[in-house]
Amino acid sequence: MRINSELGGDFQPLRFAHRVFHDPAGGCLEMHLESLYAQFARISGRRFDFAQGETIRTGISCRYAPAEFLELAREAGFAAEQVWSDGQQPFAVYGLIAT
Repeated sequence: MRINSELGGDFQPLRFAHRVFHDPAGGCLEMHLESLYAQFARISGRRFDFAQGETIRTGISCRYAPAEFLELAREAGFAAEQVWSDGQQPFAVYGLIAT
């Protein structure tokens, strides 16, 4: 676990469960670690308490159609300079520039 090796943490990974929540309307997945017990962990000498059932969001993955993503980028002040796609377009990487 990177938090332990890089930040001097003492998390006990087996005391957490991986949970995934799906938002079909938004096309997003959220990944969480759920505390299986009331417990605490230390990171760089700082204590963090967790109640049983409390979660830590560890990731968000959203899927967008190319036009949706480009509109989000435009609204945020970016434009696509380059797009790399697998041809069928389920996967793409966008090289964005500030406008």
